[in-house]
Amino acid sequence: MGGLRGKRNSEAPHINDSSSPLNVFLLYFAEIVMLVVATNRYYHDHLDRFDEGPSSLPDVTEDEMLVFLAITIQMGHCIWNILTDYW
Repeated sequence: MGGLRGKRNSEAPHINDSSSPLNVFLLYFAEIVMLVVATNRYYHDHLDRFDEGPSSLPDVTEDEMLVFLAITIQMGHCIWNILTDYW
């Protein structure tokens, strides 16, 4: 039953005991730029497909995507009766 416990140094060398929860969260979403680019591309492709013309809405930013992911994860920890209570 012995062996290594906790984090292995090779998995995340920049994470240590003093790392913030945000640093650990970002390990799972290191490629946030790819999510943002894909989201914006999908939206613009949708507009093109339905010939709705240019959007008045700005593109999604990295900060907005991180907030969306954080809220989505938090929804699993804080259960409300109505979906609109989360937003």
